[in-house]
Amino acid sequence: MIVAASGALLASVGLPTTYVGTVPHRAARWAETLSIIGLGGKLRGSLVLSIPTQLVLRSHPTGGTGPEELGDWLAELANLLLGRIKSNLLSQGATIEMSTPLTLSATAFRFERFSGTPVVHEFDCEGETLHIVFEAIADPDLRLTSPRTGAAVESGEMVTF
Repeated sequence: MIVAASGALLASVGLPTTYVGTVPHRAARWAETLSIIGLGGKLRGSLVLSIPTQLVLRSHPTGGTGPEELGDWLAELANLLLGRIKSNLLSQGATIEMSTPLTLSATAFRFERFSGTPVVHEFDCEGETLHIVFEAIADPDLRLTSPRTGAAVESGEMVTF
């Protein structure tokens, strides 16, 4: 689900990727800016999106070039990706709540975990490396059902209450 949602989203913004596989979180070479978004409910965790700046720049919908614009776009990409995952989970009977995405910039990132080992998915886009981490802990009473045909909410649709 993560790999399919990631590939579809990235292709939709002009970043066709090839899935490389998983890499140990300590071995991943992270981009200089990351976006992190949390999720809650019966499935709690986070999604981390690492895309090199030149790819974020190339995919920006209005051609933005400033650090704030690129950071906002990377945060929106994380939001869109988690939205796709949420839609897929909804089709299997699981609902999640999404937090507001956050972007962080640094000269180097190193992920350390005190318990558990996150799965880092690595993608290649024209020689550049992208990383995506989705980690979640489910409540013991969460039961996923067989996926219904079609997503409950298609990508790009909005549900209002």
